[in-house]
Amino acid sequence: MWRRLGIAFPAAAVAVFALTVLGQDRADHPRLRAALQELREARAALKKARDVYPPGYRDRALGSISDAIDSVRDILGVRSVDDFRGVDRDRDFYKRYEDHPHLRAALQDLREAREELRAARAEFRGKKERALDDIDAAIGDIVALTRHNKPLFSDTFDRRTAAGLGPAWAFTVGGFSVASRLAVSDAATSIAVVKGVLATDVAVQADVEVPLASGKYAALVARYRGEGDDNMYAAGITCTADGPMAYIHRNIDGTWALLAAKKVPSGTGNLRFEVVGNSQRLFFNGRLVASATDALLPDAGAVGIRGWGGTEITFDNFLATGR
Repeated sequence: MWRRLGIAFPAAAVAVFALTVLGQDRADHPRLRAALQELREARAALKKARDVYPPGYRDRALGSISDAIDSVRDILGVRSVDDFRGVDRDRDFYKRYEDHPHLRAALQDLREAREELRAARAEFRGKKERALDDIDAAIGDIVALTRHNKPLFSDTFDRRTAAGLGPAWAFTVGGFSVASRLAVSDAATSIAVVKGVLATDVAVQADVEVPLASGKYAALVARYRGEGDDNMYAAGITCTADGPMAYIHRNIDGTWALLAAKKVPSGTGNLRFEVVGNSQRLFFNGRLVASATDALLPDAGAVGIRGWGGTEITFDNFLATGR
């Protein structure tokens, strides 16, 4: 361009200009650069980890980490992450973490990178929002790995027929029984919680079935501190004439508040409800279908299942994990 204008620059000046621009590019977005390097290391460490995670957790985290790597790489204009170096860290840096050092370092870097990207004025060729979504997903899945690797309670309901669910469960409203190796709601509203399990950060999952167009509701319960049908987070599936819907609700002193809702393809499948800090996320058949942020029930509580609308609501393969 400068030659077309009849202006000539010495070669040395051009070289200095190029190095300056390159240096500025490398100095830009230091948190994103650190996150990209640490995500690569976290992915490699997770693939080799021998930890026993709840079903689907590792694969989901590997997927979201890979998506975040691709998005951050696009934002930074990095062709390959294999030899990418975004920050200088020695072994002593990772000694601050009690376990999973690369996952925990990636989590810290991602949170800082998210703020850095939000504050950036550029839209990065329309890729900014997608990158923020991928970073959010990776943060959530890494948190799930680091906080939900300890089984708290499980029940396959592998009993042919039984009144009640067994000595590990307590009914606070209505009741459940076991029929054909499934937990079945016996009343218009039924809640069963696990005895002796109180958790703040927890993941609860089960296979559920709700008859189509029935208006009935199968939900998972976390941070339950009530004496009846109150004081809890509940998330699940209902089937109305308009089709199946996924919901996240909060109940305080008997008053229900809708936190999130989204249509889903079926009333039958695997539900997983994660409550971590002020975050609530509901997965259906491994896919995130609803999420919310709510801080009004911060204390540890019981976990369990809730049926609404009468019988024919079933639960199977219940699992609660946490730290």
